[in-house]
Amino acid sequence: MEAIKTASFLYDECPQANDESCPNEKWYSEEYKVRAKPEHYVQFGRIGFVANKRTHVKKNETRSNAMMIVGYALNSPSGTYRMYHPRTNLVIETNSVG
Repeated sequence: MEAIKTASFLYDECPQANDESCPNEKWYSEEYKVRAKPEHYVQFGRIGFVANKRTHVKKNETRSNAMMIVGYALNSPSGTYRMYHPRTNLVIETNSVG
């Protein structure tokens, strides 16, 4: 399901080969605002390290977790991704990906 949502989002947001405007710009005309900036586009399935956001991390604890990018958080600011954590089988939304 995440792959279908991501593919649909990218199709609607990216300019087509023979035209400089994306389908959403044509549909919404002047009032359209881009939901994700092109510099934030990332390959689907790429491994990213998500930082632990606790205030104090002990010396021997891990400072990040390896997760897989499965999409974009559409109701959040640009640069926020949906990440899949394989150990817990959860999908989280975060912007602290390195």
